[in-house]
This record gives sequence, structure tokens and C-alpha cells, in this order.
Amino acid sequence: MRRTAPEGRGPVRYGPPAPEPDLPVLPGLAAILAASAGRTGVQPPGGGPVLREAAAGYWWRRGLRTHAEDVVAAPGAPPLLLALLAAHGGDVLLPRPCPPWWTP
Repeated sequence: MRRTAPEGRGPVRYGPPAPEPDLPVLPGLAAILAASAGRTGVQPPGGGPVLREAAAGYWWRRGLRTHAEDVVAAPGAPPLLLALLAAHGGDVLLPRPCPPWWTP
């Protein structure tokens, strides 16, 4: 929240100070991000093989024996829930009003 100071010296900020614009990034991570920046192609539905292998490895290291073919990636829960409902078939009841991404 901001307001102009009574003396006209500009805005007064209420709250914590704003963070510095340049956040520190580990050098190794910066190199990986820079190398990946040029790859902007569309991923296949369910996630590409690299993403699925990485996710399976993450869960494997935490004791959940997971394989890449068992992993599906999506941009949030709604697409996964819709795919699950579509795979099992049948009628689906939707509340009204509902978010636009729920509608068929």
C-alpha cells in the first residue's frame, strides 16, 4: 500500500522493503537454466520423457518406487481430474456456476 507523503516527497511504502531485483542464483543452476532457455517447444501430453524420468527419480529417492511410464504431468489438478473422469466414462455432474475450464 502506498500513499503520497504530506510534504509531497513522493510515495511512502507501508510494509516490508521490496526485495532486490537481482536474486542470487547458484552458478550451476544458472548454466542449466540458460541452456534450457532455447528449448521452447511444446511438450507431449502427459509430459516429455525427460520430465517424467526426473519426476520418477524424485519419488524413487524418497522411497516410492516409481517408473517414468507411471508418471503423468499436467499444469494443475483440473486437467488430470478431467482425464480421469474421461477415462472411466459415465455422467459427470458440474456445479453451476463453475470455473470455465471445467465445462466440456
